[in-house]
Amino acid sequence: MCQPRKAIDLFRGAGDLADERGDEKVREEHVRESQEEIDKDRSLKLIEGLTTQKKISLYATASVAHFSNWSGSSVPSPVGFKVYQWITEEIDADQMTRETYVKYVKELSTYGLISTSRKSRGRGGGMYMEFTFTGDPEAMMSRIVDDTRLEAIANQEDLLQSVVNAQLKEFHNQ
Repeated sequence: MCQPRKAIDLFRGAGDLADERGDEKVREEHVRESQEEIDKDRSLKLIEGLTTQKKISLYATASVAHFSNWSGSSVPSPVGFKVYQWITEEIDADQMTRETYVKYVKELSTYGLISTSRKSRGRGGGMYMEFTFTGDPEAMMSRIVDDTRLEAIANQEDLLQSVVNAQLKEFHNQ
């Protein structure tokens, strides 16, 4: 989108927010909130354009970030992959390799949906990728469910949460 169009959309949104709140003037807080909404809409539109396998990979990773009982919302790739495997089995979908899962999730960083970093488990423990969401993982999960056959998983929220935390516990106790 060209810059003038972005500015118009930003100020229109800020004006609408000020109007909804009965404010006579558009203030910086309205502009900032409008920008947050535009960014959220952009990331959710990006999600709609992903392939089914990428959506399942993103959903599994977002589930770990959202349901984790551990401090911090970063997602170790081995845990995300185990949750991905569980989801694909539950919905009877094709299952990709661990390398493909990691590749798909790393690609999402190019869209600005997540950030990635390489981590070490210490001497002899190996390396893994860690994923951190730049936006709200729950909002991403909701958008993916609206667009795929993952509704069956979304209806098993308690089970998904227990799978996530069992996998995190296993990962952290290795």
